This record gives sequence, structure tokens and C-alpha cells, in this order.
Amino acid sequence: MDLGTLHQFFKYLWTDEIISNIYEESKRYVIQKNPSKPLTISENEINQYLGICIYAFLVHQPNYRAYWSEELVFDRIKETMPLKKFETIRQGFAYKLELYSGQENKEKYRQKSEPDLGASANVVIRLARIISRNKNYTLYFDNYYTSIPLLVYLSKEGIYTLGTINRNRIPNSKIPTEKVFNKMERGHSMEFVGNYNDVEISVTAWKDNKTVIMASTFAGEKPLGKVMRYDKKTKNRVEIIRPHVIEEYNKHVGGIDLFNSIIARPKILMRSKKWYKRVETDKKSENKKKSNEFTKIQI
Repeated sequence: MDLGTLHQFFKYLWTDEIISNIYEESKRYVIQKNPSKPLTISENEINQYLGICIYAFLVHQPNYRAYWSEELVFDRIKETMPLKKFETIRQGFAYKLELYSGQENKEKYRQKSEPDLGASANVVIRLARIISRNKNYTLYFDNYYTSIPLLVYLSKEGIYTLGTINRNRIPNSKIPTEKVFNKMERGHSMEFVGNYNDVEISVTAWKDNKTVIMASTFAGEKPLGKVMRYDKKTKNRVEIIRPHVIEEYNKHVGGIDLFNSIIARPKILMRSKKWYKRVETDKKSENKKKSNEFTKIQI
């Protein structure tokens, strides 16, 4: 593949297929939200929007509207897209999602080969349809979705899984009660490994500020690591033991890793508390990191 120009490298990361999928899913979302107001943007404008965001990373301003200010000269941005159009796209775009409208678990939403594992687990099953099987992909999710049958199903589909899990979703659980666990030293952990329908599953409980329980088909308690925590008694930061599965979850879900350190400096300065905008800017920052790597290779 020829990556001789910046545009070619951009299209390598943001392929036509990805842009087309974003456009189609966004169009579907807009129609579902308000059929009388269809989507008024094009696939090319999504490309332009992404380009503006990456350009904004190079020249920081206090807020995104400053790039359209009369006092500042950003003609390239102004000529590419009006501010109103930019704000329309900035409202959010979709890659793969389901709008939550209460727990829906109708049979018409399931394919013939898919089991009925309950409303929350079935959401994961539907969204996972686009994931290639037996390619070492891993799914991470929180305790709203995690259940042992879901982990078993995805494992047999060739997808690794890890998630926080509620006690009442663990059959024949041997984990001590919350009252007993709270008496244990901070950093204490224990692992239980069992076979459920021919799939080996590890369940690890860890005492931090509160008890954290994780279930996984590929990670467990060991190797043990260490992490710094604030101790209210001594009013100092202390080192405690942390299971490997907790580290693995935080690395990919909690954001405590080198990747987030890189995208934090410097950031694309278009802040938002809305999750889909954070996902969008993180993706562009990830591309920024890869672009830096590409530049090093070129040099």
C-alpha cells in the first residue's frame, strides 16, 4: 500500500468504508430521532470535519469557534466548512450503537443462531455481529452487560471477553460476602476458576475502596502487580497489590495507560462531557499518534 502522502495516510486510517458506515449509521440515527429532519451532510463533509479537527490540533485556540472568528485568520478552515455545518456534525456521529429505550428483548431482533441471554447481554451479541470471529479480538464491558452465559457464548464465537460482574450473576459463587470482604486488607484478592459449558472462566475479587469483581475468559489474578492508592489514615499514597485482570481492564476501559498519556499531550482542544464526542476525539488523537510514528518512518 502506497503511503507516500499525508492524504493517503489519512485514508489508510479513515477508510472510505469507515466514513460510509459513519454516514449511514448517523443518517439512521437522525431519522429515528426526527423523521421530519433528515441528515443534511455528506460523506465528504465528514472527511472535512475530521480534517478540521486534526488541523485544530496543530494550532490551539481557546475553543473551536475561535477558528471562525473574524479577528483570527484561519481561511483554510472557513473556506472548507461554515461554522454552522461544523456544529451540526459535531453533535455526534455513530459507528455502531443501539439507542436505549428501555429493556427490549423481542425475538425479531435475534438471529436464528443467537441465544436469548437477556436484554442486556443480547445488546452485546447484536453489536458483536460485525466482529470477525477467531481473530483474537477482545470485548470489554461493565457489570450491566456481563454474565457468565454471555462470556461462554462469545468464547465459543472466538471472541475473548473481560468485564466487571455482579455477585448475583455468578452461579454457585464462592466469593465471600461484602461484609466479610470489607474486613480484609486493601489489595487482598482471590481468584476462582471454573468450567462452564466447556469454557474456562476466571472470576477475581479484589479489595480496593470497595470490592471489585471481574470475570474473564483470558485474564486472571496473576501475575500480580502493584498500584499506588491514597490512604486516608496516613494521608499518604501507599502501594497495594493489584491483580492482572484489574490492570488489563483499566488499561482498555479505565484509560490508565500510555495511549491516554499520549493523547493527553497535546490534546485536540474540543472538549465535551458527551461520551460520543470523547470517543471521536480519542480516535483522531490515536490517528495523530500513528501519524507521528509514520513521520518517524519517513525521516
